Amino acid sequence: MNNHKTKLLTAVIAAILLATCSVSETSPWSPIQKSLPDTLQLATVPFFPVRGNHEEPQDVDFLVNALLPAYGEQIHRMNDSSVNYYFDWKNIRIIVIDQFSEFSRDTDTDIFSWLISAGGNINSLGLNWTESVINSSGPEIDHIFIAFHKPAFPRHRHVHDSFDAFPENRDAFWEMLVQHNDKVRGVFVSHTHYYSRMRVKNPSSVGDTGYPDQTGGIYQIDGGTTGKEGMPNTVVEIQVQGTNLTFRAIQAADAVASFEMIDQWQLERDLDDSTAPWTFAFIGDNRNSFDSFTRNLHEIQDMTANPDPTFTRPEFVIDGGDMDPVQENYENAYLGVFGMQ
Repeated sequence: MNNHKTKLLTAVIAAILLATCSVSETSPWSPIQKSLPDTLQLATVPFFPVRGNHEEPQDVDFLVNALLPAYGEQIHRMNDSSVNYYFDWKNIRIIVIDQFSEFSRDTDTDIFSWLISAGGNINSLGLNWTESVINSSGPEIDHIFIAFHKPAFPRHRHVHDSFDAFPENRDAFWEMLVQHNDKVRGVFVSHTHYYSRMRVKNPSSVGDTGYPDQTGGIYQIDGGTTGKEGMPNTVVEIQVQGTNLTFRAIQAADAVASFEMIDQWQLERDLDDSTAPWTFAFIGDNRNSFDSFTRNLHEIQDMTANPDPTFTRPEFVIDGGDMDPVQENYENAYLGVFGMQ
């Protein structure tokens, strides 16, 4: 079959699948779509989602038709069918990328590949949208962070898949971020279940092992997991003090161990900046253990692992994906811990 016929066939199959999967009056998740935008209450500590690879159709429906609309004008969505959006909080901008949307297509004209559950790619459409959001930030924004689920440079697990499976697109995307390193500070990822961090300026030099620290690069921060039984649970906290940033990772070795700080580093741009500090947090991969997820939320709320008193309770939380919000009822645990407004 020649290339044109192949593309035509995949387009027809994609259209059939899209029509079959569309939300109808009889679908099991249509009541969620209808009721939650009007009734959902947000916690006093906002919870901003990233789409992971384990979100089922009803979970994605909850994210795009309930949780994100509930934030109203506080966030800026690319469209109403994906988890691509950004928001500003004080002097920072957070850009969330959906690696399972049109940005996941192998090419800009491949309308079928984004339906494949593996996802993980960010093509030139995603690169251009991300760069436009970076460029639109005004002088009031000192720091920009990017968040997506599957890492560009995986360690421990998922090496040669994730965004790593698309090296040409990965390198182009990362090189674009480096060109904006006057504002872009880091990329938050999950998926591997292991905490790690590295700083990358030359993406083609990173390889499959080690944790480079390349001056002038952009940090990739893998938040590990906060709800996977039998594995260390991790919370990453970022203290913002004007133009200066302090990062730390706190971790509990198992479901009963106390949280302790395992990593800390700084990005200082103005040592004389006396702006009052504030904090936000990143967590990821909350599925599998409802109890572990709830316990980690309580740690974020209570700040018991707090050797540095300048780290205050986070003002918002970014979830790195695989929350399974509808199936596991995680949103109720979150609201139960942080309260409702």
